[in-house]
Amino acid sequence: MKKILVIEDDKFLGDILIKNLILNGYETKLVVDGNVAIKYINAFKPDIIILDLLVPNLNGYEILENLQVHKNLKNIPVIILSNSGQPLEISRALSLGVKDYLVKAHFDPSEVLEKIKKQINLKGTNINEDIKDIFKDKTIMWIEDDQFLNDIINKKMSTLECNFIHLYSGDQILEKLNNNKIDILILDILLPGLNGIEILKIIKNEYKKEKFPIIVMSNMNQVYDMKIYKDLGVDDFIIKSQFSLDDILKRISNFI
Repeated sequence: MKKILVIEDDKFLGDILIKNLILNGYETKLVVDGNVAIKYINAFKPDIIILDLLVPNLNGYEILENLQVHKNLKNIPVIILSNSGQPLEISRALSLGVKDYLVKAHFDPSEVLEKIKKQINLKGTNINEDIKDIFKDKTIMWIEDDQFLNDIINKKMSTLECNFIHLYSGDQILEKLNNNKIDILILDILLPGLNGIEILKIIKNEYKKEKFPIIVMSNMNQVYDMKIYKDLGVDDFIIKSQFSLDDILKRISNFI
């Protein structure tokens, strides 16, 4: 049975999490104090930690810093549950080894469970050497505007020996396509400036001679008629919430 430690000083929210985790077969503990949390982490040896950033005595950042200096604790996946989704806070949490981030205002127990299951499946897995060889020296263009996902993508892609072109806006793509010969394009649909559909239409009309694989990545509520994507030259479609980044990289490797 997998162990989940919940560090959360909001007793009402903590109880909701604990009940849902127990119902789904996890052994759980709820801790409301940062100092106590450190002791529980050592004694309970959780497989995953759900962490609020604002807990008394030791705050979430201090708990993360404490984990990082202990070899036997630093690899425990941590999912943040916070009142804030500010980019600076997310970036700081990622730098301290956080694997995922949820904002309390959008809190949904089922989403917490999905993220826990994903981390359990990912624990101890790495990109294998075959994938690294496939990506080596390839030019990958990835257009995504989600700040949290971008931080994870950039960290992962920095481990591969590829030419990685990361764009945050649809308006940036025309210049980059004109100045770079790419091996594959990974494209979000909802973007500032030109959206994904507009980008696909431009590519179909203006870059026929330089055909390259295109993978669309989006959320479930952004899925349109798949025939539209195929008519616009899309080779694959990935729903973000259903795959880990390692799974996505494996899918990408099939097209380059």
